[in-house]
Amino acid sequence: MEPEFTPEDAKEAVAIVLLAYLAAKNGKATKREELNKYAVKNDTKLLLENLNEVTQQNYKDVHWEL
Repeated sequence: MEPEFTPEDAKEAVAIVLLAYLAAKNGKATKREELNKYAVKNDTKLLLENLNEVTQQNYKDVHWEL
């Protein structure tokens, strides 16, 4: 059975998620280059710290309609 993702596909998927986390922390659209710079200087696990609070702050004025 062939894997659904190649290792490169998996790395790209993780990078996209980390980019979304960094954008949430920045509170603005963020480019891949910014993620690359962040990753050189910091442990990317730091992006997970306080993510829930950041997300709640960023979307506090959004009212979802179901």
